[in-house]
Amino acid sequence: MYFGLGWPQVFGGEHGGSELLDVKYNRQAASSLSTLLIAAISEHTVFVWAGGLQRIVLGQLRRTEASLAADGTNETLAWKPDSSALAIVTSTGRLLLYALKHSAHDVSAFRLPAEYAMVQLGSAHGVELSLRACVDLRATACCPCVPSVAAATAADFDDDQAGSLQHQAAAQDLVVLTDEQVLLRVSWQSGEAVYRRSLLDVPLAAAPPSPASDAKGDAEAARTAAAAAAGRIRWLTSDSALACYAVVWLDGRAALLSADGSGGVQGGQYVVWSGATSVALNGRHRLAAVGMAAGDVLVFEVGPSGGTNQAQLALSYARCFTLSHWGIGESHTGPVSTMQWTRDGVALAVGWAHRGLAVWSIYGCRLVCTIPQLEGSYVRSSVSHGPSGAEAMRDGVRCVEWGPESYHLVASGGCRGDTGGKLVQLSFGKSGQASGSWPAGSQRIVLMASDRLLILSCYTPRHLDDLSWTHLAYPEMYISDNWPIRCVAVSADGCQLAVAGRRGLALHNLVTNRWRVFGDRTQELEVRCVALAWYDSQAIIVVSSVRAEQDGGQQLLIYPRSHLDRTSLLARHPLAGGRRCALLECTQQQLLLFTTDCTLYQYRLAATAVNSNGQQQLRSVQLQLVREVSARGHLPLQLPPLSLSLLPPPARHLPATAFGKLASARGCGSPTPPDPAAAAGGWSEQEQEQELLLLMLTAGGTLLLTSTADLSHQAVLATQVELVWVASQQRLAAHAPVAAVTAAEGELADDELELTLWAYGQRGLHLWLPHLHDAPLQASQLLSRDNSLEFDLEVYPIGFVSELGVIVGLTQEVHHAAHPSASTSAPTGVASFVEWPWLGGQLKTHPFVHCMLAHLLDLGLAAEALAVATRFGEMPQFEHALELLLHETLEHEPPDADRGWPRLATVLNFVRQFGAARFGDVVMRCARKRDPAVWPLLFGLAGMPSALFDQCVELGSTTVAASYLRIVQNVQGLSEGRRCALKLLDVALRQDDLELAGDLVGFLQPEDDLLQQPPTGSDTSGSGQHAAAAAAEDDDDHEFYQQELLLARHARHLLSSHQLRRLLYFAAKCQHDIRSWLQRERGRAAVVHDFQAALTALHTQFELRWPAHFERPALSAPGSPGPAAATMSHSGSGSPQRDRRQPAGLVRSSSSFDASSETLQMRRLSVGGGSSHDVVTGDPLEPASHQLRFLLHEFVGSRCYEWALLVATVLLRPSVVEALLIEQRALWPPYQALLHKQSCDGYRQLLHYLLDQQHQQLP
Repeated sequence: MYFGLGWPQVFGGEHGGSELLDVKYNRQAASSLSTLLIAAISEHTVFVWAGGLQRIVLGQLRRTEASLAADGTNETLAWKPDSSALAIVTSTGRLLLYALKHSAHDVSAFRLPAEYAMVQLGSAHGVELSLRACVDLRATACCPCVPSVAAATAADFDDDQAGSLQHQAAAQDLVVLTDEQVLLRVSWQSGEAVYRRSLLDVPLAAAPPSPASDAKGDAEAARTAAAAAAGRIRWLTSDSALACYAVVWLDGRAALLSADGSGGVQGGQYVVWSGATSVALNGRHRLAAVGMAAGDVLVFEVGPSGGTNQAQLALSYARCFTLSHWGIGESHTGPVSTMQWTRDGVALAVGWAHRGLAVWSIYGCRLVCTIPQLEGSYVRSSVSHGPSGAEAMRDGVRCVEWGPESYHLVASGGCRGDTGGKLVQLSFGKSGQASGSWPAGSQRIVLMASDRLLILSCYTPRHLDDLSWTHLAYPEMYISDNWPIRCVAVSADGCQLAVAGRRGLALHNLVTNRWRVFGDRTQELEVRCVALAWYDSQAIIVVSSVRAEQDGGQQLLIYPRSHLDRTSLLARHPLAGGRRCALLECTQQQLLLFTTDCTLYQYRLAATAVNSNGQQQLRSVQLQLVREVSARGHLPLQLPPLSLSLLPPPARHLPATAFGKLASARGCGSPTPPDPAAAAGGWSEQEQEQELLLLMLTAGGTLLLTSTADLSHQAVLATQVELVWVASQQRLAAHAPVAAVTAAEGELADDELELTLWAYGQRGLHLWLPHLHDAPLQASQLLSRDNSLEFDLEVYPIGFVSELGVIVGLTQEVHHAAHPSASTSAPTGVASFVEWPWLGGQLKTHPFVHCMLAHLLDLGLAAEALAVATRFGEMPQFEHALELLLHETLEHEPPDADRGWPRLATVLNFVRQFGAARFGDVVMRCARKRDPAVWPLLFGLAGMPSALFDQCVELGSTTVAASYLRIVQNVQGLSEGRRCALKLLDVALRQDDLELAGDLVGFLQPEDDLLQQPPTGSDTSGSGQHAAAAAAEDDDDHEFYQQELLLARHARHLLSSHQLRRLLYFAAKCQHDIRSWLQRERGRAAVVHDFQAALTALHTQFELRWPAHFERPALSAPGSPGPAAATMSHSGSGSPQRDRRQPAGLVRSSSSFDASSETLQMRRLSVGGGSSHDVVTGDPLEPASHQLRFLLHEFVGSRCYEWALLVATVLLRPSVVEALLIEQRALWPPYQALLHKQSCDGYRQLLHYLLDQQHQQLP
């Protein structure tokens, strides 16, 4: 699928900004060796640019004034298939044929580095244009009037135009449709008409029912309307695969015309009666998209007629692409002006006349949109408003054109904007799975961009944040000559990549990060790859066109991954009968090749290896044809399938009854059952000879299960599918060991759980589990039960990551850059792209494990569900998967009158098998995200919440237990909730979990809105209410006493273990007054028995250095409050000033000392710093000085003098130390001994100061 990448690029505008009316790639050159070119026209000039990686002007031709006056202005253009000529239709009905000739100086061969890709070389013209013929279409068509070309552009569609003419380049001729309803085939050589047919003679059937249908009558009325509207043609296009033309009239009618083998018109059918503006045909998927004047796009399926009239087409309405989901309507966009499918037909680019461009997937996922989400939408979009004017294609789109392999989309803007005369190029990346061989079970997610591969780094992730893109640039020496890259293939182990461009191929080893290409350029030119596949991660299988394509045949080539050279070729096998490859698939020793004529070849590969330096190296590979089966008559529309997947041998993955069901799906006899004695490792010879299961996605989007022996035996798994994965869970989950499941619990063999099938389409995601005993590969989908796998309308799934149990999707991401400054130094066309938004892909993940488990449980396969869950049990999001399983079951299960809630009971019993801890956690998560009204139902089956709470507490899951408190309180009452909270508070304090303890204290605070309700039938009189209130008050007093007891016990523990900083944090979290604890423990835990240990604890906890110097304070005058506090000087630093900022957190107690401590109080107030209402939080990031000053204040106030003395010491507050020692003289001997044995100079100097200054007051 396609996603926008990078900055839009702007080029053109060489001649005064003349509006570009049409732009075309030479499409056929992309599949040949011709030079890639882009042609565009304005009213008077023809431009030719290089169509490769660079946009270099190769040639241009400005018509003379005489030519414009005689032949009219340019209107539309077309390339000749061999790129040797251009055809231009003028406003006067003239056909101008120009010959192209490359000059001797071909500037397209001069390649600039990628950062200069938009630099234009100006006058170096590598292509010369010369007028070959000028044909008057009026005389050719025998029309009396002068026709003109319809302007199907971003401008308004005027009905007063004189006429219109459109043309298409056929294989050998140019198809022209005049306003007189005449279809012409004009020769490229002479310009003469070789075929003409009037559309008035072509029978047209009525339009099929669709949102644009009305009651205009039958086909005869339509033909009458066509005759009346002659001369008003707006649009013409054709498709060789559909063998039809599409015509749009100016009155809004659209029709498809079927063509015969020579390109003539046989018949047709109207598509819509009115409102059509353009049509885009998709031959690969058999679709016709009709752009409407209302801005929507109607998509119709095109099939052959089922009746006898083979000229009539069978049309049926399929779907509608609309922007109305994002609040964008016709008033914003105007009518659809242009459309074009990608080259592989999987995405549609749509441009609107007034504003914007979008790209849609084939089944309606919006991949890219330049219009931001508008007000009133009900789908949230990642496309947001940017700076004013920073919206791409804001003034409408006139025409669009996909480049080679659809890596680029070139668009011409409307004439109302500033893009006149310029082309805007958007770069895209596409899914590699749609462009090459993807083995069953590969988890590699690869996007192909123009110059690189984007590989999702998800091989062994452990978290969703580990998912990221790795950019792998193509080797410059290969991509410069062989752009664009057509094919990519990944090996089964995900370590080898192969890419192929127009010639040759390149191999990359993701382990060594090295590229390998052909060393001989001549050999590289001989290989023209059309399909790639890896064989056993050791050799690359290439389907290449035979040299020079003399007979149009193809051949199989097998090269070793270690050496790309003709001499190392392991095998060469030509395809018989000149057949051409459409699909290639290799799984283990089996090689499948599906040709364009619907023939399936099954080969068995036998490799011969030799021992070289202790390693096995392939020497040759033999191909043995096992069977050749024709699929003609067994595939819808007789077209090759879009994808092919070979499933492992059915004997190990499906019971024998699967073949009977497969045959009965089409009413056929039962095929030969598989050999049950198949080898467990590789495929045995019996398995290789017998039929193998084959998964095919047909051109119409039908997913089929068939066998290689007989393609007529088919089972339809799903319809309207566009992408298929075959997931190998066993291999992907091999990194994570999981617990074993016993056989009694329904153990599955490794092979039985190896594959699951995923499909994405119009109905969303589908999932099949092939290992089910009674339901092998049938159209049972999870979406039939709920929308648990539904993606957003603008998120496209691109793969899965089994280790994380998620599906990975991409959605559009837009980044707006600031407008460039008004600078004139930047060259034109280089700086202008900054004004456009940057496009990228944003990863989205969606879990899928719970969907698999729900599907298995619904089928009654609990043992198989347990085996699946066990394999995913080690992924980080496994608990989340179980939660989603329970949540969606609780949300979607309807009650059963007889059995109650059987599915919910089944899911709960299933979750219980993963342990009590996981069960309690999953039930809690689900309950907390649900309405409390469903809690009684959930816990009626899961168990009472108090019982689950007690279980979590016993298992040590305190966080989960805390989450149960509100549930217990709501379901079982306030008293039970408070009881559980007290129990958990005790556990939290014992574990020193202060965060949880603080939350529990807050929970235990009484709330007015959570009063205990009286029981039913109780006395509701005044006396009864008074008694109930008294009982509730007694309960509150008892609970408060228990709470205080628990808090005081922990505070005592912290004090006795000298954890003062932890005590501060504890008090702050519990919002408790610390002084009450200190006063209670003043004679017990607050007594310091070991002064040295306490002092060391203070320095350690508060991260304080031992003081290297003590500065004596200045002497104070007699009667002054006391000396100022000293500052502290540390080794290696200066003497910082004391921090005087206010602390924040706990509030200081405002009580003062008693009268006997008046002297001490006066000294404290003089040195305390701050007011008595300072607050601290106890946070470790808070300054330690704030917290210590707070503690000093509280210790002094609670008379804990030992701690107060130590805190004043580390703060170097000599005045406080003096006051404390005067008040408590018994502390002086141990304090003096403490300071005396300190090794740091600061404390020794403090001791000397105290001895000198206060010797007369100390003993």
